[in-house]
Amino acid sequence: MLKVCAIDIFEAMKKLLENPIIKKFLIALGIVIAIILLFDFILMPLYVSGSEINVPNVVGMTEEEAFQTLEDADFNPSIADTSFGVSFPPGRVFLQKPESGKLVKEGRTIYLFISGGEQVISVPLLKGKSVRDARLSLERIGLKLGMIEELASTHPKDMVYDQQFAEGTKIRKGQSVGISVS
Repeated sequence: MLKVCAIDIFEAMKKLLENPIIKKFLIALGIVIAIILLFDFILMPLYVSGSEINVPNVVGMTEEEAFQTLEDADFNPSIADTSFGVSFPPGRVFLQKPESGKLVKEGRTIYLFISGGEQVISVPLLKGKSVRDARLSLERIGLKLGMIEELASTHPKDMVYDQQFAEGTKIRKGQSVGISVS
């Protein structure tokens, strides 16, 4: 009985393989499996093989010093971003990816994040604006409205006619700007 059942299965498989669509599907499946095995056992081991070394610590160094240190250690340094307001002086590395001490492949790119120091902003022209508009203009760029001095003048009522810093003056982000209104 088992022998007859195996023969029936064999005959059914033979008829199935005679179908050209199924034959093409099985050939394509065989090619896909061969490609996967080629990648898994030959190409990927070649790609990931190589010496691994520890990443040196470049945090706190200047951009030039960090580049030189990483290039001497056979890495490829790259500036990823410059950020303002960090506690490092301008031009210093405050973060690196991957971190120091990690074991990575030789020649890997090390991304450096450079400090831009404290961000400075140009004071906008506030003269001729209302107090509300002056406040919004300053807040939009990261500044604050400082002391509001009310003085009698020939200008329209509640309009800014003088400002503490001239237009275009560079000041630190978050600093206050005083105004005089009529």
